[in-house]
Amino acid sequence: MQTVSTIVSQRMMLSAFFRGPVTPRPLRISLPFQANSVELHGELQDRHHDPIPLHHRPDGNEWEFAIDLAPGVYAYKLVVDGSWRLDPNNPRTRQRTVHRDNVWVVAGTPEPLLFAPALPHCVPHPRGGYRITALLRKGFGSSLRIAWSEGRPDTESVMPMSRVSEEQEHIVFRSHLPTSTPFARFRFLLDDGTFVGQENGHDFDIPKCIDRLPSFWEQAVVYTIFVDRFRPQTDHSAWADDPGPDLPAYGHIDGITRSLDSLADLGVTVLHLTPIHVGASCHRYDVIDPLTVDPAIGGEQALRRLLDAAHQRGLRVLLDFSMLHVGTGFAPYEQVKREGPGSSLAPWFRWRDRSGHLQLDHYGGRVDAPLLNLDHEPVQELALQAVKHWTRFGIDGFRLDAAAQVPLSLGTRIRDTLRENAPHSLVLGEVVPAHAWRWQQAGVVDAATDFSFHATMTSFLAERSIDAATAAERIEYAVSEALSANRAVRFLSTHDHNRFATLCAVRGAPNRTALGMLMLVAMPGTPLLVYGEELGMAAKIAALRPEGAWEDRVPMPWSWSETQIAFRSLTRSLLQARRNHPALHSGDMQIVYAEDRLLVLRRALGNDIVDVVINASDSSVELSLDDDWLELLEPVASTGDVRVQDQQVCLGANSGLLAQRKPRQRPAGVIELMEKERKRRHNEAFASGRSEAPVRPSRIDFSITERCNVRCRHCINHSPDRVQQQTARTLSPAVLDRIREDLAHASYFGFVHGGESLTAPIFFDVLEAIRFARAGAPTVIHLLSNGMLLTPDVVERLVQAGVSSISLSIDGASPSVHDRIRVGSRLSVIEKHVEKMVELRHRHQLDLRIGLSCVVMTENQFELLQIVHLAARLGMDWVKFEELVASTEFARQWLVDPQGEETRNLVEEAVKQGRRLGLTMVDHTAPPRVWRCKLKDSPQMASFLGADQFANRSVIHPCRAAWEHVCIEPNGDVHIASFHGAVIGNVMAEPLTMLWNGSVAQSERMRSRLERICGDGPVTCLSENEII
Repeated sequence: MQTVSTIVSQRMMLSAFFRGPVTPRPLRISLPFQANSVELHGELQDRHHDPIPLHHRPDGNEWEFAIDLAPGVYAYKLVVDGSWRLDPNNPRTRQRTVHRDNVWVVAGTPEPLLFAPALPHCVPHPRGGYRITALLRKGFGSSLRIAWSEGRPDTESVMPMSRVSEEQEHIVFRSHLPTSTPFARFRFLLDDGTFVGQENGHDFDIPKCIDRLPSFWEQAVVYTIFVDRFRPQTDHSAWADDPGPDLPAYGHIDGITRSLDSLADLGVTVLHLTPIHVGASCHRYDVIDPLTVDPAIGGEQALRRLLDAAHQRGLRVLLDFSMLHVGTGFAPYEQVKREGPGSSLAPWFRWRDRSGHLQLDHYGGRVDAPLLNLDHEPVQELALQAVKHWTRFGIDGFRLDAAAQVPLSLGTRIRDTLRENAPHSLVLGEVVPAHAWRWQQAGVVDAATDFSFHATMTSFLAERSIDAATAAERIEYAVSEALSANRAVRFLSTHDHNRFATLCAVRGAPNRTALGMLMLVAMPGTPLLVYGEELGMAAKIAALRPEGAWEDRVPMPWSWSETQIAFRSLTRSLLQARRNHPALHSGDMQIVYAEDRLLVLRRALGNDIVDVVINASDSSVELSLDDDWLELLEPVASTGDVRVQDQQVCLGANSGLLAQRKPRQRPAGVIELMEKERKRRHNEAFASGRSEAPVRPSRIDFSITERCNVRCRHCINHSPDRVQQQTARTLSPAVLDRIREDLAHASYFGFVHGGESLTAPIFFDVLEAIRFARAGAPTVIHLLSNGMLLTPDVVERLVQAGVSSISLSIDGASPSVHDRIRVGSRLSVIEKHVEKMVELRHRHQLDLRIGLSCVVMTENQFELLQIVHLAARLGMDWVKFEELVASTEFARQWLVDPQGEETRNLVEEAVKQGRRLGLTMVDHTAPPRVWRCKLKDSPQMASFLGADQFANRSVIHPCRAAWEHVCIEPNGDVHIASFHGAVIGNVMAEPLTMLWNGSVAQSERMRSRLERICGDGPVTCLSENEII
């Protein structure tokens, strides 16, 4: 028996995306039979079409190879003596479709899970946090949970993962962790209670993302220009004549420059030029001189003119970087042709042994296009020299041709050299394999082509070989498994394949081309168009093999027919819709409906929500896009025969629609009736003591962030320590997205917990989400701030966003006291801000309530009277004295007994003086337990409650809180009744509507009912007309 062992060096490769230590470990394979050759195929090799040959060791019956791998899950298979075989020593397998492969997990989970903290299993989410995907082997449970924290014990949470699909051997689970600190850790929890982390038992750390895309790529629309076929230097009547395969049409760089205004008007933002160096053919992919702009297309001066003109218009330019093969005229090739395999330059090329004779290995079966040996150092040096050369012109990046054929080491050097010389540039990789993440993670590419979308649209729309359900499944898989967000470049056509319009036309359905364009624009990722695609250019026949589609590479026409003008207008309107709607260029995607030939998607980003409707059948269809919240459906762009009436849509054959969704603005009278009905149902549930709440929460409090711009020495939230330790959390857009509809049902919103809300840019996003969701309904928004950031501009913005109540934390009447307690705060600055705020309120007659909150302690209790006078002088409406919580060492030193004689006298004197000055005063240093049913019997309790309600601008009903009040943490955890209440779940795991009536919430309502004075008896704090 001959043994085959594969020894793999697992040294960590510093990737452009993730970094982290990896412990070296060998992988060994034994075959129970004799073998003459063994090759390894799959995701392990760095060149897609080149299998890894295992080398026979002369000192035994073993074979081996070595490879560097970053963390990941890699599929592979063996070819032993020409036959496909699984690795008999590796029980870890995965079967996505009909083929079963082995998988090798580097720095990931042991069985029964497939996961590694790397692409595509751990992906930064554009809305914050990370998307985690794990595969559970069948037979080990039907659900999966993820336990995670953000560097502190108080942030530990367990969330159920969503079951998203099923494979032959595994169930696929996914979860969105809304992490906002660099110290997040997690592990998985099986149904039997087993925790699964790394093989060594440790938790996983969230990988540190160290890569950023240049800003010009955020909303990029890429346009590929076949330079020879796009436009001549000067227009002439013979230009549109097809010169035939492989023959030049004599396009010119100046022709591109003359077309920039047209391209910018279309909506293009990034130009990709096919090779412009000297080449042996009109496409120039067969290199002759990689350091010279071909004089036939204008030379260096034409390139400089193009770059200057493009940048003036805000356009970016990517050059095609092609070093795969060369052509006749390349100097080393000419020498090797003369001297043969013995030439000193022979190592520049790849060779094949044919019957004992070495022959040059050529590209694509040709005999004049030898493949370069990209492992040879002089070849790599020439490639890097070319990178440096082209960056001197001011280009914006490269399209790396056949990136999967470039060794990872060279690809990484190319990208690193580009970034060193052009820091804000980008590498777009032409990556044909589905596992494009391999090249991104290795640092070869910033973005990569997604050929699966091209294949899916061809099958669904052009060929009609699959239905909408299959198309939706493939689209969803591509979006989740391919590169994230705009790193995935999607297209209908390439300059190497038949145009999509051709594939539709040859099947007698040219009108389906427009549906493809609509889908391209509506998909996540970055859209790419090939020259002329905006005109619907199509050939009369379709080529049978890739790269032979010369009928689809005819010169670009510049005298357009009415049909071409109409198609360009459609393309322009679609690209404009994408530019105007963040949901289309950056939003999440949801499959709403997919059956037969009808496909409905929803794209959403914040308040921007767009439905995408595709009817790919030859008959009309009517459908209802009912949405109880987003009742308005406004067409944005369409193709074919489309009619919209309210939420009813009629689509003619092969028609499509983009429609924006919005909540309906209702008249004041209708709003009032709806609010009364909601309150009635709240009251009815509370009065009956039911554990289930019939409507959603009417009050939502947020902890927007734990970060703060001051360092209060008595901070109850420990913000100073958390900021210093980088464990302060901030609400992510993803959490906000999960509760947008819930905001429509609440009428009160408080921002009084955590750090300083104004330090978090997302705070204003939350305010805008509230405004959008409430759609004009009466709303109270209350903000607690330290005042340092409340500039006049900020206050105006807050008021415009709907804030109607502001509380400022001031802990001293003199700078010496206040500034010492609240380190980093300046009382003088806050006073100026309040003066301007009050002046603004008076000038514009704003409905804005302003107050002051002071924590009473030994350090400031002798200034309480002066604090009251300060509030009155500044024009504030109320003052609240609060108890000190012994949360820090300083707080414990400054703690006072609120019932002590001295402190009580000082507080009461200040309260009385404040009332004489016209202020509403709240003594919260020793707050009484409030029972609304006892207010008539306790004037003191009634006075306290009335003042506290005024300060918070809310109706406070403690007994009812469990039926109407939730508090949301930055990570999405939801407390019931208060931030000290039980956590009823996390909105990233389940919708708030489910959490609100989940088992924990209902249990808390039962407990709350038993704690109230009336217990199980009749409720007396509500009048009959409120209940009925």
